[in-house]
Amino acid sequence: SAHIDETSPKLIENEPEISEGEAKKKAAEFIGVDEQKIQSLGKSRGNVPCYYFTAGDMSIEVTVQGGKVMNFMSAYTPGGASMSANDAVAIALKFLAERGYESMVPSYNFTNEGICTINFAHEQDGVICYPDLIKVAVALDTGMVVGFESGGYISSHTMRDIPAAVVSREEARKLTEGLSIDSHRLAVIPTAGKYEKLCHEFVCTADNGSRYIIYVDALELQQEKILILLEDENGSLTI
Repeated sequence: SAHIDETSPKLIENEPEISEGEAKKKAAEFIGVDEQKIQSLGKSRGNVPCYYFTAGDMSIEVTVQGGKVMNFMSAYTPGGASMSANDAVAIALKFLAERGYESMVPSYNFTNEGICTINFAHEQDGVICYPDLIKVAVALDTGMVVGFESGGYISSHTMRDIPAAVVSREEARKLTEGLSIDSHRLAVIPTAGKYEKLCHEFVCTADNGSRYIIYVDALELQQEKILILLEDENGSLTI
């Protein structure tokens, strides 16, 4: 969401600043290379200042405050695909867990030119929190992680005081009339004005086969958002 660039990063707002040397060590540990191979490209400004590094064909950004890896990208070009998107999801989950990102749930993924990019969101008390977004890219020939983006997670992640739903699933279901329900869960979604809302998330199918995701406010009985779910052999996207 666009509001990410305008908010104070919740994950690191109370964390101290680290030195470039400390950031370099964190970058090396994150991508699994010898620290001597890391080259510094200086420091950025902006809402979330970062140290920039490179290591061969890899680039990495580490936040000045808190020392969190915000972006990592490799220029690796896959030679083909020898594994499935499900394999890539498993690899990405392991990658996140090894780096301290627990309770991350995969939502959607898309494959392009042999690289599968998976969206993950944090889950708290059975509620998926979409603002806490992390993207992981996996090469489908080697299973190597070639991309990581955690700007949403850094900006939004906190342990939330999630209220109990006032509107029941059955009541919210009335606002999806004419559609069959494929799945349901509670979700925290971002809204305009830098806010969040607890919603019922319904994945639905119309009679013509079109698929939608409908969000109904779980505190007030009103439709909050409708997304079109696009699915093909390359994965799934929402618009």
